[in-house]
Amino acid sequence: MENNADSVSVAALSRSAEDLLADRVFQKLLHQFSRTCITWDEFLEQPLPTGTSPKQIWSLLNNLSRAMGVNLAVPDLEDNWYRYRRTHEITDAVAIVSKACSSGSHLYQAVSEVSKRQFLFRIRVKDTIAATRLDGLSIADEDADVLLSFDRAPQNATERLIANTFNAVDQLPSLAGTSFSKDLFLHLRDLLLEGVDIGDIETLATPPLGLTLFDFPDETCARLADRQMEYISAWANHEAGDPFDHPAIRAMIINDCFRFYRPLGQVSNQVGRLVAHLYATRHDLPMFGLLPSSRAKLDWYEGRIAPPDVAFGREVFVQLRRLSPYDLTSMATVAAQLMVLALCEVERDVQLWEQRNSELRTILEADPGLNSRQRSILGQALRDADAEFSIRYHKTNNGISYPTARRDFIELVDKGYLSVQLRGRGFVFSASPGLHELVSDSREAMQEE
Repeated sequence: MENNADSVSVAALSRSAEDLLADRVFQKLLHQFSRTCITWDEFLEQPLPTGTSPKQIWSLLNNLSRAMGVNLAVPDLEDNWYRYRRTHEITDAVAIVSKACSSGSHLYQAVSEVSKRQFLFRIRVKDTIAATRLDGLSIADEDADVLLSFDRAPQNATERLIANTFNAVDQLPSLAGTSFSKDLFLHLRDLLLEGVDIGDIETLATPPLGLTLFDFPDETCARLADRQMEYISAWANHEAGDPFDHPAIRAMIINDCFRFYRPLGQVSNQVGRLVAHLYATRHDLPMFGLLPSSRAKLDWYEGRIAPPDVAFGREVFVQLRRLSPYDLTSMATVAAQLMVLALCEVERDVQLWEQRNSELRTILEADPGLNSRQRSILGQALRDADAEFSIRYHKTNNGISYPTARRDFIELVDKGYLSVQLRGRGFVFSASPGLHELVSDSREAMQEE
């Protein structure tokens, strides 16, 4: 199906197709167009074939892109169809993400260990907080952190929705064999809205756009919601779409399809993140959904991530999308590069975590009375002097009973490693003022031995 986009044919040019394709200047442009997502300003700096204008060549290259590009199987609400060019820079980024996110990767094996559960928990907390901003939910970062980190009871509809979104990830393994469908999407929506009065959700006046650009009226989104979910389902089930559409790219764009078309109202983006996570896991990319992608998108949107770490910033992105509205190469490029940056951040944190844990294990082994869970608590307390711990979180995070979790903390308090205070109805534990001295004494004792 053709888009109603302004275009120019070779016949409209003063040169024949054969002559133009033989022109070395045009060949160089075409080669660059296949390698990168070239910006308009970069394009204007390039020499052009004689007898042509920038607008003519740009439009011609985009027409060629329509023939060469990977077609997406989800049209927009005005029946426009989209595509992207699988450029070298996209392919390279996807290869990095795919290798590191597979079930056999060192990274996934490392974070799957029981000792890394707390590490993954913190990633999820930080990314969910960033996602609340992208979702347009109005809540202070500090309140969201306390809500999720200490499993505090939600105090309003917004907090309940955030807590439900955070906990819904744990329900995904039970849906591993379920086909993507409207029923599945509605089930995920119901998980998010359990105990939530949607009319009481507090939203930002102007939510961040992230990688989206254009918007459709709410009434149009609601009227075509079922149709869009059918398209997304078929695409996610690989019943439609280009066979050369890489699963990593498809997962990225599936998420934004929900955000762009809003088939499930205010929770569309949250459902989209869950669907993308589930889709990636089914295609042997289990680490994909664990990366802080929402934080990367928010950082890019707010200017904290910029070239040369990504191809271009928000302003150039908007320009490219408006110049070529049905070409999503710019979106796929930034999305893939942001996933690489999120991946690198996790890899750095894992490496630092493993290095510090190794050093701390050596030190804390001087106290043979500590179990692995207690050493993990002390390790975090030594790394972060402001870290606080709750029995409830420790119980859930380690899959142990409440009495066992409580005993872990009480023993650490008795040994002088932790301090405890009553906050509200629960106890909160933190590093004792003398923790570093106690560890230093242990190190010195080990050296003397």
